[in-house]
Amino acid sequence: ACCRRISGAAGRGVRRPPPPRSHGRKPPLPERNGRPGKSWLLRRPSRRPLFRTVNTAALLLQLRQAGLVTSAAPRLEPLTGGVSSEIFLVTDDARRFVVKRALAKLNVPDDWFADTSRNAVEQAFFAEAASIIPESVPRLLGGDATAGWFAMQYFGDGFSTWKKQLLAGEADAEHARRAGTTLGKLHRATWDNASVRRRFATRSEEHTSELQSLTNLVCRLLLE
Repeated sequence: ACCRRISGAAGRGVRRPPPPRSHGRKPPLPERNGRPGKSWLLRRPSRRPLFRTVNTAALLLQLRQAGLVTSAAPRLEPLTGGVSSEIFLVTDDARRFVVKRALAKLNVPDDWFADTSRNAVEQAFFAEAASIIPESVPRLLGGDATAGWFAMQYFGDGFSTWKKQLLAGEADAEHARRAGTTLGKLHRATWDNASVRRRFATRSEEHTSELQSLTNLVCRLLLE
């Protein structure tokens, strides 16, 4: 409707026009204690395509220099895994492993940048977790903190993430029990540990970007 009715007895039957469209801006908040309210600017969605650049040649060279790749024709297959990193399945003759490389510019339409040192924090988390729950984390194979990548064990095909199952409406109480047990082991082993607290003092990174990898988030929540 082009007009809306004023509520209340005094305004019964009286119509007034709706407020003008804000065109991307919320109307200012009402005055409070004689001071004008704030006006919040909404971010308009960008129509630019997602930023995506995969420089596999440079990564392959780094893997070869690290001794992780030795064959003449290794293959890198991009895997899904979020917007903050590139993840590859590396096939080197009969050997297969996964490489995760942090992106300086996140793979989103807007310009979001983040320090790639978060990759080293995630690698350190896997190393710490391996001493507590070795059955629940991949084995680390190597990495380069300066270049922002690390290599890890590939568990093989046929696995599905818990998140994917939940989104598909598949809820299994046993999965929740096992997740809680795993988190409990991490809590018990790292609670009030000064050494762990120093090594994972990454709270500043939490405030530099609204988009973080899930593993880094778990690392902060459990090990801080």
